[in-house]
Amino acid sequence: MAVVLLVGGATACSSDQSVRAGPSTASAPTTEEQVDGPGSSADVSTKKVFKQDQPDIAVLVGEKFAIRLPEDPTAGEQWKVIGAPDGRLVKADGDSFKAEVPADGSAAKPGAGQREFKFKAKAPGTTTITLNRCTNCPAGSNGVKDMAEPVRATFTVTVS
Repeated sequence: MAVVLLVGGATACSSDQSVRAGPSTASAPTTEEQVDGPGSSADVSTKKVFKQDQPDIAVLVGEKFAIRLPEDPTAGEQWKVIGAPDGRLVKADGDSFKAEVPADGSAAKPGAGQREFKFKAKAPGTTTITLNRCTNCPAGSNGVKDMAEPVRATFTVTVS
């Protein structure tokens, strides 16, 4: 299985930092192979992985995709979905955390890594996904009311 780690630093919450840009000049999404289940050789699918600087997501019906954001739980950071996609168009398929492993073999910062939110396109249309980076928020909170200066990332998903 191919694993792609994206290294990115978190920014301080000095103002309401909404991460929604106009047309992205970022590179194309990362594509990686995903094998379903240990030892499975028959069920290999491809998914597109989008980063914080790629707010415009274009996928086909039936295609799997993910949004991968830098996160450091040991520093109290956690990304949460605060605006779910239209369930008729896009199905949320959970999230996972992958620890950062430096390419040079040096010791990783404890806890630093990437949070990956997984989805599957179900039907044609356009919807949005909004995530909030909560820092040191109380358990069970998404940080919207708890943070004076939230950091948000909004993605527009077009399924065709």
